[in-house]
Amino acid sequence: MKHLHFLTMSCDELWAETEQNELAFKHLFEREFEKLFAYGIKIQQNKSDVKDAIQDVFTDLWTKRKDRLDIKNIHAYLLKSVRYKLIKKANNVKVIDIDRYAAEFSTSSREQPIDEKAALQQILISMPKRQREVLHLKFYQGLTNPEIGELLNMNAQSVANSLQRAYQSFRKNKSKINLPN
Repeated sequence: MKHLHFLTMSCDELWAETEQNELAFKHLFEREFEKLFAYGIKIQQNKSDVKDAIQDVFTDLWTKRKDRLDIKNIHAYLLKSVRYKLIKKANNVKVIDIDRYAAEFSTSSREQPIDEKAALQQILISMPKRQREVLHLKFYQGLTNPEIGELLNMNAQSVANSLQRAYQSFRKNKSKINLPN
């Protein structure tokens, strides 16, 4: 029962505990795995490769944890590491199937009628891939603009500009199909 307090800790707090507590690291892995997998599958559709990349990232992190205790946002660090591993595995060819984001965005709300979901999917598909990726990282992964910039090798202002263009595109296309506000 001693590990129950881990359930109330943030990921960054769990990370801080890992220097002296292997169980905290296990909880961090369990808490982050699904989010990392959801992001990784958008980069590489092979589930086994994504799972391997996540496992490799956590293995490397555990092995070198004493050198990396200064990590401020462990979630952003893990996203970036998984992304790097998957891209590296694909021979440094940036292959990201952002089109799959549209399906996820459009099916994320069960309360919307099917025609609204299809309309939202069409809006998202019409956006440039980078805008969809930035939207996903912002709203589904909860990253800040500087974190997104670091992950995608963009500066924070470029991320903000990309988000602004995505919002404008969304509003413009939403009015064309008469979606409610």
